[in-house]
Amino acid sequence: MVGNTLSCSSDLTTEKHIDSELPKVVAVVGCGLIGSSWAALFAAYGLKVRVWDADPSNYESSLHRVKQALAQISRGRHRFSIDAASERISYFSTLEEALAEVEYVQEAVSDRIDVKLQIFERLDKLCDLHTVLASSTSSAPASEFASNLKGRARCLVAHPANPPHLLPIVEIVPATFTAEGTMVRTQRLMRSLEQNPVILKKEVVGFVMNRLQTALVNEAISLVDEDVIDPDGLDLIVSHSLGRRWAFMGPFETMDLNAAAGFLDYALKYKVNYERRGALLNVGKKWSDDTLRRIEASRRKIVPTNELVSRQLWRDENLVALLSLEPASEDISR
Repeated sequence: MVGNTLSCSSDLTTEKHIDSELPKVVAVVGCGLIGSSWAALFAAYGLKVRVWDADPSNYESSLHRVKQALAQISRGRHRFSIDAASERISYFSTLEEALAEVEYVQEAVSDRIDVKLQIFERLDKLCDLHTVLASSTSSAPASEFASNLKGRARCLVAHPANPPHLLPIVEIVPATFTAEGTMVRTQRLMRSLEQNPVILKKEVVGFVMNRLQTALVNEAISLVDEDVIDPDGLDLIVSHSLGRRWAFMGPFETMDLNAAAGFLDYALKYKVNYERRGALLNVGKKWSDDTLRRIEASRRKIVPTNELVSRQLWRDENLVALLSLEPASEDISR
């Protein structure tokens, strides 16, 4: 059954079939860190949220995360009644119950392809054909788990940064079979949540966010492996240089502002240096187990295992502070 705000026909491929209204009821499938964050974000912006997880024992910890997330959203990005938002979130024992009358589904289960295939097959069978099915996957394109579905035109990836309630960006990644209306409806929904939706032009494994992160992380591990720097020193360099700039502008704007005449001036001046360094990078190098253990030992000296949860809260509180300082969001997809 579908909520009565939907009026499009089974043909989702043309502009005239795009819904004129935003969804009022959404489902979150999977209530780990990402799913709980999504649930809080949807509820904070007035949507009814129906949550399901294959393991109901996760609900208690999810409720705790949602409570924390709602408080953080309220302080950092959006004023609302936390009590009212909490009442808009419901947990269900069966997937069938959770999907009743929903107009949008945000999947947030394990990133394993076999799990994605199984859950999307169930979602496709249980949801009305007009319900958008969006995956939070951090790497796999929709074509890897939705190609054979009857309703594949309403499937796509809506990949958030972690946690989505504090990092206002979403990569919208359509497959070749994703309908234009599906992309537009998802984009509208994300804008209503004050997220910045960026539509990728084509599918690539890892999308953009994690491909960039992979390049940096792989080179960081290689630098430690080659004993160029200790793990804590590397983190310090990133957090006090690149990280500070990248908190409010990307690499191209950084280049644009680092030369008198803008981006091309910078690029032509330093092109040879970047190419030379690029040829020396080890972003494709395999991770050494010994190096990983060195990094783990370094991290545990700084933050013992029993203090990880409090350190995660410290991270989130700093993200809240950044949200309260940043200017109005710029939506480059307009």
